[in-house]
Amino acid sequence: EMLQYLKRQAMKLRSGLTKGIVLLLCLATLFSSAQLGGLALIAEAAEGDTVTVTVTVNYVYKSNSAMVAQPYTAQIAKGAAFKKTIEVPYLFNYSIPNDQAVGLGSGIKLEKNTVTNKYSLGFDLPAVNEDIAVTLYYVAGTAKYTVKHYYQNLEDGSQYTMDTQIVELTGDIDAYTQAVANNKKGFRCKGIPQTTIAADGTTVVDIYYDREYYTVTFDVNGGINGPEPIYAKYGTKFNTADITSPTRVGYKFMGWKDVSNTDAETLNGDVEITENVTYTAQWVAEKGQA
Repeated sequence: EMLQYLKRQAMKLRSGLTKGIVLLLCLATLFSSAQLGGLALIAEAAEGDTVTVTVTVNYVYKSNSAMVAQPYTAQIAKGAAFKKTIEVPYLFNYSIPNDQAVGLGSGIKLEKNTVTNKYSLGFDLPAVNEDIAVTLYYVAGTAKYTVKHYYQNLEDGSQYTMDTQIVELTGDIDAYTQAVANNKKGFRCKGIPQTTIAADGTTVVDIYYDREYYTVTFDVNGGINGPEPIYAKYGTKFNTADITSPTRVGYKFMGWKDVSNTDAETLNGDVEITENVTYTAQWVAEKGQA
């Protein structure tokens, strides 16, 4: 009986080992099939992907390298033909010189319509095997601009009167104006507001000038009780009769005179203030005075 029992246990062991080996073989077969299937799927996917190249056209200001417009881009299959004409963004009074463009050549040509002054970029490429980049530079033309000068009024300092002489200048479009202030006696420029030049000729530079202030001093020249100095804007007038006359014992007051000017005469009537000046009292000794 013991012998029969051992035989039965041996047969069970062999059966278990056989089943285990069979199971392992099945799993190995399934794993190999999955691997091969995955590789096949990957290969199939790779064969389905199309390799592309990109065609880019950049539109750039020559003066500062800023973009004129968003770039044109196209993706095509590598090795495919690319035959297309692109309408280039138009800017009034700007040119796009061929000799400054980058990327032009055989099969890529920039053309200008002489009637509309607009540009087009033509591609006639039988096969494109690498990325293509073209950069078109916009060069500004010139335009006129106007400079006006405004001078402060004498009575109402908040008001200004425009000079009848209007200046017209020419400069590069989108560049800054180069207006220059007038050097007019009695006026001080408040600043020059330079601005960019518009292509349509509408640019105007307004320059404002305030009146200078001057001081008129009275030298009593040995006398007393003379007038206070006058501090006033350029062009202000005072009347000689309104100016206090000084006194000097033994002398007669003869009026005021600018002694720094040999040709000056004694003040009389209205006097306009045009600069810093000192007027000196003129005296004549009375009879009996040495």
